[in-house]
Amino acid sequence: MLFHADIPGFSGGFVGVDVFFVISGFLIGSIIIHQVEQGSFSLWHFYERRARRILPVLFVVVLCCVPVAWLTLTPSGLTHFAEAMLGTLFFISNIVFWQQTDYFAPSAEENPLLHTWSLAIEEQYYVLFPLMIMAFWRKGLAFNLKLLIWISLISFLVALWMGHRDASANFFLLPGRIWELLVGVIVAVLLRHRTVPASVPAALAGLVMIGIAVVLADDSELYPGPWTLLPVLGSALVIAFARAGNHAARFLSLPPLVAVGLLSYSLYLWHQPLLAFARVIGPTHLSAWNALSLILLSFPMAWLTYRFVETPFRSARRVPLSALKGALVPAALVLVVTGAFFRGGLDDRFSHEQRDLLAELETGTDFVIERFNAQRHDRFALTGTRKVLVVGDSFAQDAVNVLHDARLIRDDDDMVTIIVPGVCQFYLGEEDVSAFRPPDKKALCQLSDDNVARAAQLAREADVIFLAASWRMWGVERLADSIAALALRPDQHLVVFGTKGFEKTSHFSYLKAGDLSALRPPERFPRPAERSHLNKQVARVLDGLPLLFIDWFDYFCDEQTCHRFDENGRLLAFDGSHLTRSGVTFFGQRMAADITRHIDAPEGNQTPLRMPVDTQ
Repeated sequence: MLFHADIPGFSGGFVGVDVFFVISGFLIGSIIIHQVEQGSFSLWHFYERRARRILPVLFVVVLCCVPVAWLTLTPSGLTHFAEAMLGTLFFISNIVFWQQTDYFAPSAEENPLLHTWSLAIEEQYYVLFPLMIMAFWRKGLAFNLKLLIWISLISFLVALWMGHRDASANFFLLPGRIWELLVGVIVAVLLRHRTVPASVPAALAGLVMIGIAVVLADDSELYPGPWTLLPVLGSALVIAFARAGNHAARFLSLPPLVAVGLLSYSLYLWHQPLLAFARVIGPTHLSAWNALSLILLSFPMAWLTYRFVETPFRSARRVPLSALKGALVPAALVLVVTGAFFRGGLDDRFSHEQRDLLAELETGTDFVIERFNAQRHDRFALTGTRKVLVVGDSFAQDAVNVLHDARLIRDDDDMVTIIVPGVCQFYLGEEDVSAFRPPDKKALCQLSDDNVARAAQLAREADVIFLAASWRMWGVERLADSIAALALRPDQHLVVFGTKGFEKTSHFSYLKAGDLSALRPPERFPRPAERSHLNKQVARVLDGLPLLFIDWFDYFCDEQTCHRFDENGRLLAFDGSHLTRSGVTFFGQRMAADITRHIDAPEGNQTPLRMPVDTQ
């Protein structure tokens, strides 16, 4: 919860899921193995108990999310919510989120049901594990223990392999996760069939391992991967060696921890919708105080669902099977029909003026990429009056739109665009830079390096070259050498764009500001310090080179703050990074003269220009 609340000091708070997986594997494994050995295991009764435990509260929380989603989400946001809701109901939301993940995907922080991916993993495990035990337990303890260990080892190796190829699949899908649940099962088997003495040092070591992971693990790491061993093995140590009466057990028996344990499932379900909808309504970045307040609010809500939903529905005496079906089946049908209905986005919820504003927001991704991608050729066509080469990532796509809107790139230009993803960076050199790139982007960056080499070839023919990217420091430090490797002639013109950034604006507050003026976002926001610093570093390393450096911030910021809107009150960026149509026009009007002056400069006189600050 503290990780989702973005509380400082809990960068590894997401490891709570791994602890949950181990505990779940232990508890369910203990129950199933005991019943199988006693000859009393029933698959039907097992699934009935899981339905009583999981579905009633889940349906209540999702039902509560439905009207809030209808009131607050944009059409595309409602579509994504509907897909997530349907995925949640069928326990495949982890697959839905894996498929939705891309550069322009809706912010995870604003996804009310994102946390249900782990519930989907657990339910998929519940389908497979009982069948495995029923099929193989008769082969004996030694065989099954070896089988569990081998499957766990293979799953861990799959996580290491898949993490270097598709980090999103590795994080969301069962093959790289099942080992965490099976570690809990292995502990259950050992405790049932072996005498494991209590050990305070071992149990405390487990707690320390979990604590280290919570504080130090980083979601930029390969995950699940080596870091995951800390919370998983730490949880196994606590389960195996904490006994009633020792220090570790007494710590875990403290009343606040016991209370959290009782409410844990309801807390798990409530906290993310509260945080996500708060960010949707705005501001998108919650202060630590606001985030903690929402976490505290989730406790009474969790108690209500625990007291009036979880507790009665788990009792077959209080809620017979017929009553359980009578409650769950209609609720499931309502939610499925609602999800199918919401997939259309329902843009008629908004006024004509709001739909006009929405047009820029909802078509933002297609607008950013369309013109750039239409010119991704292998070579110049040799038909234009001027050869223009544009190289970079999505910020280069923005730059193409700005340049075209300002008529700095004309329809009769012979233009080629080359994509170089920001995670890979524009780099020409012999140094091994793989350590600076995400492990799962190796194949992507190999292709990117091929694109950079092709860009270097085409640069020899180009009259004008534009280079734009979301720069990383390691790329900036090598940028001057990479540009020098292009060996440009004095008659060629190079323009380098820095990175850019905007404070992410709540679309709900932007659209509803006319109805509820108190929601209107501030006109200005603090100048992004990290990206502004990067641009200063770019300017420093390029100082003295015959090129023009464009610092986006110089056109909409002063030294402290930046404009959020254009002069007509339209957002400059739709997602905190990429430009709306209004933003494109805004920057084109302000950059045109500077870029024209550089491109039209006489041969050998393309000196760097320092842009004046425009305070509008």
